Amino acid sequence: MGIWDARDDTLSSLYIAGVLMFVAHESYEDPLMSALAGQGEHCFRALHLSIRVPWFIVTCLVSGDDIDMQRSVCCAWDVDLRELLKVEKTRRPVSLQQMNPSHEGDGRWEALQIERVWKVQHPDGHSVLVFQDFEGTEFTNTLDGDAEDRQGDRTLVFEAHPPKPRGKRKFARPAPKTQVPVFSGEADPFSPVSAWDLAVQLGTSVEDVRRRAAQGQLFTAGPVVGGEPRYPRYQALPVLAGGKLEALLAVLAQTDGHPQLFFAGECPELGLLSPVEVLLGAAVKQRGFEPEAKVILSSDPTKRFEHVMEAAQAYVAATSGW
Repeated sequence: MGIWDARDDTLSSLYIAGVLMFVAHESYEDPLMSALAGQGEHCFRALHLSIRVPWFIVTCLVSGDDIDMQRSVCCAWDVDLRELLKVEKTRRPVSLQQMNPSHEGDGRWEALQIERVWKVQHPDGHSVLVFQDFEGTEFTNTLDGDAEDRQGDRTLVFEAHPPKPRGKRKFARPAPKTQVPVFSGEADPFSPVSAWDLAVQLGTSVEDVRRRAAQGQLFTAGPVVGGEPRYPRYQALPVLAGGKLEALLAVLAQTDGHPQLFFAGECPELGLLSPVEVLLGAAVKQRGFEPEAKVILSSDPTKRFEHVMEAAQAYVAATSGW
């Protein structure tokens, strides 16, 4: 976890109303990461928070001479967040979480994954950051998420998993060492669909889809369109029928992360396949998979589901308590 050196007088992110926000104990410092960090920067394995107000964790991909690394930085003020979300030559933000005090009063924090951030410019010259989570809910960074006006000219400043720029290659990309089957269906399994579309695929009614979503048996993701939420299409895969999706969601409910982050993310336990690709029995495209990916995809549907369930349990163990 990165944090700026408290001796630097430019550290507005460390203070809230004159109170030290993040307290970095010397015993928690990571000497190796601090040595690799920029001049005047220190890295810590843990931080103490002196006041319980919302704050952010920004994870960036930092390109070095020999290796690329991911670094996570804590900040609490919008002015610092705007700087950290800028794409630079050697640094690109890849994920953003807002940390909120738990409503249970148990001293824990709840992590909210942010999908998009816009800067909204008002006619009077004032600007505000508007955040959208993976369920399409928008809010501002205030104790009252509706306190700021979200209407105005919008500029997208961050999007989770942004598309990589495409350009002409001087040399052909080397073929992946591990070749796996590639999905050939017409419909993108990751695409967001309406409740009506999902109901058709599931052979049920729109009311049943909404009821199951309210009970945590289905979930929404992506932007709200026309006031209606969208559902990832892969929830209708036949391999997830018969209560299997509900079983996976029950496991994932033990962590604060949105289910989409698990289902669509490359999973080390699955040979760098995403859980959805394992359930499909094919990758959406060839890329750098581990050798075991081919073995996993060659399994029967029941065994592939077992692989995904085991990966979900490992995911919860790794992310619980964020």
